[in-house]
Amino acid sequence: MNIEISKEYKTSLIPIAKEILEPLDIPKETFQFLTDVGLSLYADCEITPNAPIIFCDCPTIKKYPHLQHRYLHIASFDVMGEIAINLKYQSVHQIQITKEYGQDHLAYFSLINDSIGQFVDCLGLWQSFYPQFRNEITKRLECDPEFSLFDSEEIYDEILKNYK
Repeated sequence: MNIEISKEYKTSLIPIAKEILEPLDIPKETFQFLTDVGLSLYADCEITPNAPIIFCDCPTIKKYPHLQHRYLHIASFDVMGEIAINLKYQSVHQIQITKEYGQDHLAYFSLINDSIGQFVDCLGLWQSFYPQFRNEITKRLECDPEFSLFDSEEIYDEILKNYK
């Protein structure tokens, strides 16, 4: 099986100007990736229909409640929070913040990838696979409103056979 990142996704990667990132004092590897490769401006970039990813034109440094390190906020994840790079470990995380008693409160924090390069590549691969996956699930739900992906793991095999 061979899923490849589409040319459309690759051309959607826009390097971030060095002048924007230099004052932020971010690690060299992250700086180089973001200025050489960049982030996607792909309009339909999403993980699921309820989780579109909107990348920031200008990433910013943020401190999140209850987290020790500085983060580079790179994208909004709609109702699922933000996507940010942990600047100590250079890993990419999903971070969700809620308000409690008028103050920010960390609601959810999870690792997405070990590096920004892995994240960008994985997102590109998912964007190649996801439309077929979504279409197949939609077809099954139209025929069987009780369809559950959890009970039907074979759906992955059916979609992946197109990549052989």
